[in-house]
Amino acid sequence: MKTNLKKLALTAMLLSGTSMAMADNGSSTIGDLPGYGEDAYFGEDAAYSDTTEIYDSEDAAYQDESYDDGVVAPVAHSERSVIARAPRRRSVQTPAHATAYAPVQASQMQTASFSGDCGCESGNCGGGCGVEMQYTMGASCGCETPNCDGGCGGCGTAGRMTNLFNTCDSNAWASLEALLWFAQPRDLAPLVLGSDPGTLPVLGQPGNVRTLFGGEGETELSAGFRVDGGFWLSDHVGVGGRFWMLDESGSDFSYSGNGSDQSVGRSYFNTSPGAVGEDALLVAQQGIFQGNLQAESSLDIMAAEAYARLRFGSGKHCNLDFIGGYSHFEIDDTLSINSTTINTAASGGNPIGTIRTFSDRFGGENEFNGGQLGFDMIMHRGCWTVSSLTKVHLGNMDQRFTAAGNYTRQIPGGAVTGGSGGVLASSTAMDVERSVFAFAPEANFKIGYNFRPNVALTVGYSFIYFDNLALAGDAVNRSVQGNTIGTGNSGANPIFDFNDSSLWVHGIDLGVAINF
Repeated sequence: MKTNLKKLALTAMLLSGTSMAMADNGSSTIGDLPGYGEDAYFGEDAAYSDTTEIYDSEDAAYQDESYDDGVVAPVAHSERSVIARAPRRRSVQTPAHATAYAPVQASQMQTASFSGDCGCESGNCGGGCGVEMQYTMGASCGCETPNCDGGCGGCGTAGRMTNLFNTCDSNAWASLEALLWFAQPRDLAPLVLGSDPGTLPVLGQPGNVRTLFGGEGETELSAGFRVDGGFWLSDHVGVGGRFWMLDESGSDFSYSGNGSDQSVGRSYFNTSPGAVGEDALLVAQQGIFQGNLQAESSLDIMAAEAYARLRFGSGKHCNLDFIGGYSHFEIDDTLSINSTTINTAASGGNPIGTIRTFSDRFGGENEFNGGQLGFDMIMHRGCWTVSSLTKVHLGNMDQRFTAAGNYTRQIPGGAVTGGSGGVLASSTAMDVERSVFAFAPEANFKIGYNFRPNVALTVGYSFIYFDNLALAGDAVNRSVQGNTIGTGNSGANPIFDFNDSSLWVHGIDLGVAINF
């Protein structure tokens, strides 16, 4: 037993001496541990480059397909590590630059108009498009680097307001657009007729009778403007307002003459006993009357909106915002006809020189108050942005119809007399109202080009449809007792029946959008 112990001790001393000798010779080292050769292997703690290989009896995974089972590099010569668990293995390649996934935040997305991360870390903050622009709600120009086109050292509120063309942070938007829109043609009854000289301008009579004003409407261009602005309260919620209006659109007609070029008359349907049928109040007829006439139909539209926007979804090149808020529209349609007739020959008890005037005015007024719901989708790529705003306005439409007229008569050397009532408007003025539910779908499509990081030129198309309106033409009643015109005793208007008329407007938008 003692002999065996002595042999074990001697063996240990010899092994220890060998190891020390190898360490003293400097033949190999592993980390800070001396005395291990190049073939040293540590089953639980060997390190390999870039990847980790896992052995597992059920589903072993390897992350380096080029791993060689027969070669295991020591720690001092490699960066690859192995965790040995089982004889089976499978290799899965990982990207060279794998990074953890992080969802895109709303603060990195585009606002209602156009905004962008200037990419100053790449030196492209001067308005160029050398790098893909990231449209963000609160974008930083990369002020941590000195490439912000003059520096962003003072990006406070005053800096943003006074440096609109090189902002470093954008949390508000504003846009101004010129509107070139067309309104739906509004049909009217034939109100002013013309015919060959010396003939009667009455429907159904010979003489090439034609409609000079009224009848089938025509599409007319109307100019206007639209402003939109707002700011973000947080990364996901913004508030804004929009106002737009269109100038008067419609048609008009004017005439002045003695009837030598054409006969002109104001058309109506005569209900007087013994004279029932189409008739006309003559304004100009060769050898009998001379006069002048002005007729006009006009449409005015104004809209004011207050809304909130909620970031509903976002992606690398696309944002989707939910829109909700309050809408107010005012849509006024007016129709007026004014005429003056002077007798050049005695006619109908009126001596030569008698002057008569007739004026008729009709109106349809509409006031909408309600809510709006919709979506604003914005897609961007480099300097280009495409947006689509679709929404519907739902609410109450207050409608009002008015009709009134007046006349005057003056014989030579006599006083001017007159009273209420025109040719089509009775001596009793009409004023009726009602309220109805109405809706108005709206769509805006727009393309923008950012020639500066926060400034874009835009061109787009807009369409809006109103389903229930009071239009002036609906208040016109051509049935008149002809023998009461100009007497102040024309009959009361018949019971008025509201029509559910509709109207659409559409056209081109040209504008500029700025973030500040």
